[in-house]
Amino acid sequence: MLNEEQNNKFVILCKELMPEYMYRADDDNFIFGDFRDKNRFNCFYHNGNENIDFVFTRLHFEINEWIKKYANRFTGGNRYICSADRSTLNNLHTILCGLITFFQKIGFELNVTSEYKNLIFEGKNEILNSEGYVVDDDFILPNLIIDEPIFTICGRNNFENIRFLIFGAAKSKPDVVLNDVLDGNLKVLNDTDVLVYDDDIKESLTYADFKKWWNKNKRKYSWYNPLQQMNEMELRVQDYYKKTFNDDMFPVLIPQVYLHYDPKDKEVRKKYKYNNSLIFQRMDFLIIYKSRRVIIEIDGKTHTPENSLEQYSKQLEYDRTMKFLGYDIFRLGGYELTHNFEDTVKVFFDNLMQYLKVNNA
Repeated sequence: MLNEEQNNKFVILCKELMPEYMYRADDDNFIFGDFRDKNRFNCFYHNGNENIDFVFTRLHFEINEWIKKYANRFTGGNRYICSADRSTLNNLHTILCGLITFFQKIGFELNVTSEYKNLIFEGKNEILNSEGYVVDDDFILPNLIIDEPIFTICGRNNFENIRFLIFGAAKSKPDVVLNDVLDGNLKVLNDTDVLVYDDDIKESLTYADFKKWWNKNKRKYSWYNPLQQMNEMELRVQDYYKKTFNDDMFPVLIPQVYLHYDPKDKEVRKKYKYNNSLIFQRMDFLIIYKSRRVIIEIDGKTHTPENSLEQYSKQLEYDRTMKFLGYDIFRLGGYELTHNFEDTVKVFFDNLMQYLKVNNA
């Protein structure tokens, strides 16, 4: 999730921000301590970086301890806050502000469960400003959270930077050149083999947007035939989606989208010194809606560990990476689609529309 430089900066930041009682240090790396049960929440945090997971685990514990320490007092009507209470809450506020700023700088969003966020940010001000160290009667102490994470990280997408969508490509790989490297102005030479959406894309790409673009370009792309570009199961999924959600306000389901791109194929790349080819370049479907990017993959037997454990592991690694960058990835199994197609796609797309909060869904 973090490169080596970012990880080093993260460790330095946390050592500056966090009091010594919250961690032990060893050779500039955080390690889990064995004091009491401060690491009980580590099962909730799996961010691919032990330092991040450690800090989130310890913060989760410390916030819960603060709440537990004063729960009986508050519920019993005693709302006195001593100087140590204020100091601890102020420390937690400083730590979270520092972490939020750090992740924002490297393109991630650190989210905190709303109840705890209210305590650390809004509640802190009320406590620190209370007269006579007594908080007002309307101050609410949040319930303990012991069965789910309170910190999550996601990527922050800037959809204003989307310049092109290269899609509808299955039989032929895009032949791409850069007209202006500094401006990132690309051109697809084989536009009789792939589709290029070049209108502005902001927060969403809906059917209304897509129809407008298609009406301008349908003569240019009159060659396009989905029967030749997609396999049978992909066609069935797309047909179901079009019949069910073909309203102008719904996001369009974009097939065979190139998200990553290597101009050389895998076999050619092996002959070069830099043999680090992109394994996953094209996705089955993409949805762009309300600043979310949703990847939908139709997985057959080649995506199973029984077929290739190495390939399957690389797929899992890729999925984790994309999730950290802010993409939602959903995989539909070929087996479930073959044996129970209608129920599978209905439940999935109904849930997806609710997840995306699509209007009229």
